[in-house]
This record gives sequence, C-alpha cells and structure tokens, in this order.
Amino acid sequence: MKDLRQNHSSNAGYRAFLSPQKVVVFGLAFGISVLLSLTYTFSQPAIYQSSAKLLYSAAAGFDQATDPQQVQHFIIQQQVLLSQDLLEETLRRLEIARPGILMDVTQLRRMLILEPVPEAHLMEIRAEGEDAKLLPLLINTWIVGLTH
Repeated sequence: MKDLRQNHSSNAGYRAFLSPQKVVVFGLAFGISVLLSLTYTFSQPAIYQSSAKLLYSAAAGFDQATDPQQVQHFIIQQQVLLSQDLLEETLRRLEIARPGILMDVTQLRRMLILEPVPEAHLMEIRAEGEDAKLLPLLINTWIVGLTH
C-alpha cells in the first residue's frame, strides 16, 4: 500500500510540473527564440574564401635560422606583398580583367590575409569577401603581379 501511495504522489507532482500553462509558455518562448536566432543567422551575408600557397625564398643561410629570424623574414615578406604599389598594380589588372569593380586599395588590403605555414617556407594567401567569383580572380591577379 505504501508503494502505491508513493507512486501516486510522485505522479501528481509530475503532472503539476508539466501543467498545460507551463507547456504553452515554454513552447512560445522556445519558438520565439528559435525564430529570432534563425532569422539573425540567415540574414548574415555569405563570406567566401579563396586561397593559394606561395613558396618564398629565404636569404642565404636562412635554412638554419632561429624562430625570431623566421618571424622577421615573414613580416618582411608580408610588407612586400601588401605594399601600396603591388596592390595598386593588382587593382589595375583586376579592373582590366573584370571592368566595373568599385574597390580601392584599402578595401583590397582588408580582403587579403597572409599566414605562414609552420615548418616550411610557405605562406598561405587568402582573400575573403562576399563575391565568390571575384576572389579566385583576385588571388590569381595578385600572384601574377608578384611575378612581373
């Protein structure tokens, strides 16, 4: 008899915990939260990436260089790759390849990212932006500008 009473009293507590009013309030709060978060997520613009790896040469005796020297060499390479002259040349070539591009050097510099590849004389060059068709063309034009 005691077992039946304990079982019955726990069922009553469970029913009170899941009262219809609580279920409705929870359902509404959950539904509104899901709707707002999905609306925010899907209203964000898509960000595309295009990348390439670039092998850069080291100075004489650099193969035995220490970590600070490698960092310094990468910084020098980064300054060369993001120089005003090279970016202006890249923009000029890009406007020839795809007329109507409205971009200046500052916007171009913000789109470009350079990162070293650990334990190698490689550098990953990456462009990020909202125009998926422009980014591969930008990376290729930038690399062509390096070789000329």
